[in-house]
Amino acid sequence: MRKRDAALILACLLSAGTMTAQAAEPRSHGDEAKAANLDVKTLEALDVAMQKQVDEKKVSGVIGLISRHGKIGYYEAFGQRVIEKTSR
Repeated sequence: MRKRDAALILACLLSAGTMTAQAAEPRSHGDEAKAANLDVKTLEALDVAMQKQVDEKKVSGVIGLISRHGKIGYYEAFGQRVIEKTSR
């Protein structure tokens, strides 16, 4: 499997659950995405999917990184490292 195929599969899997909930807004993806020849619409769907996971408290935070042909075309972080801080 090529890296490109793996990245597209990951994006599709993460965005599969977001068709009904579109409350999260995608972020702007410009020059970096175009330089790496990444589809901006797919990256926007990935933004929404990752933010949805944070909003539904399924994860406290998530980071997405997609590199293609040696160029980082997508690098975004959503949420936080820890939802609850535990004090002792």
